[in-house]
Amino acid sequence: MNDLTWRLRRFAEAFPKTIGTITSAEIDHWLRDLSTSHRTRNNYRNLIISLFNFAERRAHVPRDRETEAQYTERPKAKQGPIDIFTPTELAEMLSVADGQPKLGLVLGAFTGIRSAELLRLHWENFNWEEAVIDLGTDQTNTASCRLVPILPTLTEWIAPFVRREGRVFSYSLPVCLAEAFGNIAKKVTQARGNGAPVFKWKTNALRHSFASYRVAMTLDVPSVALELGNSPQKVFSNYRKVVTRSQAEAWFAVRPA
Repeated sequence: MNDLTWRLRRFAEAFPKTIGTITSAEIDHWLRDLSTSHRTRNNYRNLIISLFNFAERRAHVPRDRETEAQYTERPKAKQGPIDIFTPTELAEMLSVADGQPKLGLVLGAFTGIRSAELLRLHWENFNWEEAVIDLGTDQTNTASCRLVPILPTLTEWIAPFVRREGRVFSYSLPVCLAEAFGNIAKKVTQARGNGAPVFKWKTNALRHSFASYRVAMTLDVPSVALELGNSPQKVFSNYRKVVTRSQAEAWFAVRPA
């Protein structure tokens, strides 16, 4: 609900007029101007269609025709290369991060849990005896649950943060976590000094990195697919042979000083 409210408020502020006067061309123009990925743009479009459908049921737009939102163009997402971080880049980020942004980094890097799922985590989801994070339907937002292993490297990193109960993060929206990660990237650039290349944050790269290195370490695509909540086919096509085993060993060897 928070995410829906945030996105649709942004749309409403761009169109300070009655919904029945907004055209599909205007919506398309607004969507194209968003500085986001194709997938995020599609998410906005789907929410806008839902908004117009609600308005139609309430007779705020004509009921005898398709809504203007349904005539908008659906962006076609192109499957690009999988972006991942190197073990060196991960170490750089962890060296400048602190607080909840640092906790988000290590959980993303060593569990592959999606950002939206991270924000729904409670410390009660951590089963320390079985060394797994029990993601229920409340966390995954799907009809299925899954167990994510708590690897030894993760145990070391999160030790200072562990609590008995309560929410793991105070952030309410994925955009808040994304902003925190963006600030970490800026700190890495500053730490590198003048003349060094700018460090750029890579969208979804924590999850992609974990999946790639985990497949290289275990050579067990079905098990990794269960940990990620993806199909084995998708894991096999996206993450197989992206990195070497030695690179994977280096990733999971990034530990606190």
